Amino acid sequence: MTNRQKNVLVAGLCVLFIALSAFFLRNRYSVLQSEKELTASTVALDKAKKQYKKHEEEVSKKVYEFASQNGNSETKIIGQQYVAIKTLDNMSKKLFSIVFDYSDVQSYKNRRNKAANLLDKKTLETSDLFGNDTDESSKVVDTLDISSSFNNVSVYITGQEENSITGFGIVTYNIQHGSTTDQGTRAYKLTYDRKNMLFTQVEKFN
Repeated sequence: MTNRQKNVLVAGLCVLFIALSAFFLRNRYSVLQSEKELTASTVALDKAKKQYKKHEEEVSKKVYEFASQNGNSETKIIGQQYVAIKTLDNMSKKLFSIVFDYSDVQSYKNRRNKAANLLDKKTLETSDLFGNDTDESSKVVDTLDISSSFNNVSVYITGQEENSITGFGIVTYNIQHGSTTDQGTRAYKLTYDRKNMLFTQVEKFN
């Protein structure tokens, strides 16, 4: 093979390499763009779903609230039941997300004050929701390196009147002791005063 032929061959290989590299880079760019567009579309879709779900819940709430006040004998009962469940559910989540959320002595002791606007005076003062208020009791949290985080509460209605809702709630929470984490469950009898917007009973089942 002459030098000229070698040069032509080398030049041809270089051109081929450049062409293949350009082709690869172009395809890679297209793939990255497609992945980027797909990610953006997925995010937009998730956002739209959340917005739709929120809107759907708001519309449902208004429909049931209207039915509870203006429906016939059958739809009024359904509407009232829905409103009662949603009310007890929302207020229970607010309460128990405070009760089962602490990571040190201070946050453990602060729970009673944080929940003061959710409980009537008697329940706030006498309930065992917040444990023993003595320093010895609260120090156990620090000594044993205990922390807790609220998971969820499922509520069930057992009765309702114009100004009160009765039922019970099953609370799940995560309790951490040192490096060990377990899930706990507790059940409570609940009475909620609609007029004053306060719990008048939060009693733990034995």
